[in-house]
Order: sequence, then structure tokens, then C-alpha cells
Amino acid sequence: MSEFAEVNQPERNSLGFMYLARRACGKVSASCWDDAMSKKDTAKCVAGYIKRGDSVERVERFEGDPQPEWICRPGCNDCAGSKP
Repeated sequence: MSEFAEVNQPERNSLGFMYLARRACGKVSASCWDDAMSKKDTAKCVAGYIKRGDSVERVERFEGDPQPEWICRPGCNDCAGSKP
């Protein structure tokens, strides 16, 4: 049955990869695209996320994907005491 479901699913178009910076609460605080033409800028962004204590993940994004849950407001420190 799963084979049938896989055959009938529409093909998803990849938009590329992006880095998501997550706070200890799990919400996204920042993101940037993994762009081959901007490797130095991307590395600088990711290093900044890590320096401020966010965890960083690289994910592939597809057309129609839901947006990740972002922090409630800029400067939110509600999860400052929690650990990832």
C-alpha cells in the first residue's frame, strides 16, 4: 500500500538548502540560504548563530513547505534559561 501512495504523490520541487538557527525552545531565530555563490557570507551568518548560542541545522526546502515556527518577537529571552 505504501508503494501505491508513493507513486501517486506529486513530485516536490526543491528550492535548495537553508540553515536554520534555533533557540533552546526550538523556535527559529534566523535563517539563511546555502548559496554556492555566497559561501563566505553564509559561513559568517552561521558562525554568528553559533556564537550567540543557537543550534544550527541545514535542511532542504521544497515548494509548499510550511514555514518553521519563529520566535515570538525579536530579542525574546523567554527560553534563555532552558537548554537545547
